[in-house]
Amino acid sequence: MATEESGVRKMSPVSTIYHDFIATVLVATWANTLLNLLIVRRIRPSRTRESDLPFVSVLIPARNEERRIVPCLTSLLEQNYPHYEILMLDDNSEDATRRCAEAIASRSSGHLRIISGSSLPEGWTGKSWACHQLAREATGSFLLFTDADTVHEPAMLEAAMAFALHQKASLLSIWPRQVTHSLGEKCVNTLLYLLGIGFFPHLLFWAAQRSEHVAALIPNALFQRIGGANGQLLLFTRDAYVVIGGHAAVRAHLVEDVALARRIAARIPAGYRLINADGTLLVRCRMYESFDEVWEGFTKNGRAVFEESIFLFLVFGTILFTAFFLPFVLLIALQTGRAATVAEVLAIYGLRMLYAARYRSSWLGAALHPIGLMFAMLIGLNSWRRSAGSVGVRWKGRTYKVAHSSST
Repeated sequence: MATEESGVRKMSPVSTIYHDFIATVLVATWANTLLNLLIVRRIRPSRTRESDLPFVSVLIPARNEERRIVPCLTSLLEQNYPHYEILMLDDNSEDATRRCAEAIASRSSGHLRIISGSSLPEGWTGKSWACHQLAREATGSFLLFTDADTVHEPAMLEAAMAFALHQKASLLSIWPRQVTHSLGEKCVNTLLYLLGIGFFPHLLFWAAQRSEHVAALIPNALFQRIGGANGQLLLFTRDAYVVIGGHAAVRAHLVEDVALARRIAARIPAGYRLINADGTLLVRCRMYESFDEVWEGFTKNGRAVFEESIFLFLVFGTILFTAFFLPFVLLIALQTGRAATVAEVLAIYGLRMLYAARYRSSWLGAALHPIGLMFAMLIGLNSWRRSAGSVGVRWKGRTYKVAHSSST
């Protein structure tokens, strides 16, 4: 829409308001991104005196992971760290996961122990139940939960422990390099960087964990609402894990990593520390291996991360649609205001290319941003539909209904 005065075409007030809103969102996202790139530290290989390193239990829940478990376990057995154990729990796998793991264990000189998972009790998700059983068997003063689809550099454990000790982390969440091969993975998975670096308020946590006065000014309910972590690698002190109730406290939550992080975040005023760090030099992970897995996996998580708040879900979805998707549509459709729309599209692509360069993710996924975001929004709607209805969501052969534990 436009008006014409003295031969000059001008945008209507509605168009002006719209472009001002988009500009505000994009400037804020750029500012938050640049701050987060400074705050979220990249963990690098480091050497530490052996006497300073505590005993660590590395815990791997595994269900139907026959294609992934061998490289995961092999990489963990090759760690430079001197004091650790590896426990893998076979969560009633229906494939050759256990047989593959036992073949590795037979050559590990007792360093790797395979545990048979008990039947899933009512009211638990499979991963939380598996991790709960692993924690009961662990003997370390630190508990490192990692997924079966991760592969670790030999320096990972030593570097992670040195970083956690230096930061005095109650929970250290390490974000691996995301490996993508199929087009669906490249388009959707790489959006995680927009969410985790573009939107997440790492500055708030950084400030609150360095100043008691700042922590006292922030409502505890806000910490409980916005705490976040990546369950692909979670390193707890045992004391912190016990204090928050462990996985039993989030037994029914479909995104247990976020729920656990929020329980730690709620205790920041009491001196607990939640640290998110860049682990792209140390760990890689291929979350899903096809678009079907991408659709099913993010359908499981999409609604659960918002707890029961349809308001937050709608606000977040509206921002994604209007600020990060609609400019690509309007670039073709608009007859006026094209300069502003071009600037918006370039700003979005600038963010995506920055994430791709910094986190070694797919350039093609960044280039196909509008397609990936379109699928992500459809997955989000499907997640809400499946979770709100009687059907529930499915993952690894099990069906779950959305339920949540208290976050404190």
